[in-house]
Amino acid sequence: AVVSTQSTGGLRDLLSVSSGRDQKPRFRDLQGLQLSGCPLTDDVINNIIRYCPNLKHLDLSYNNNMNDRVVEAICASDLIYSLTKIDFSGCPHITDKSLLMMKKCYDLNWLDFRSCREITRGACVRFAHSFKKELVITEDKLIHPPAVDVYN
Repeated sequence: AVVSTQSTGGLRDLLSVSSGRDQKPRFRDLQGLQLSGCPLTDDVINNIIRYCPNLKHLDLSYNNNMNDRVVEAICASDLIYSLTKIDFSGCPHITDKSLLMMKKCYDLNWLDFRSCREITRGACVRFAHSFKKELVITEDKLIHPPAVDVYN
């Protein structure tokens, strides 16, 4: 399942623990979360990390609140074992430092840093060449496996 929302309050409600006897997070097995343009706070990011430990795809694009501290929190969580695709395109405060931290994500094979003015193409090249999987860079700062249709 994939969840998409533009409301921080709505996201907080979605991520909260169920009211049943088991008190488990509702979206523990959620695979994808698309939050492009949603004004996320540190609290919401911490709830995503806490209550959605099995995310494979995470879209945090076009959010002015995204920064290296958020990437550090993601890379210090269990998400490093599940994330395969992350989109930070259009996040102006993400820097090259984030690429160094993203190497901890074992199965990551798709990173989008297009329109991130603090991410350099050189850092993307170094990341792609040092990562354990074969990755290429297209459209300036889109890092992905070779022979993948980037428009699907």
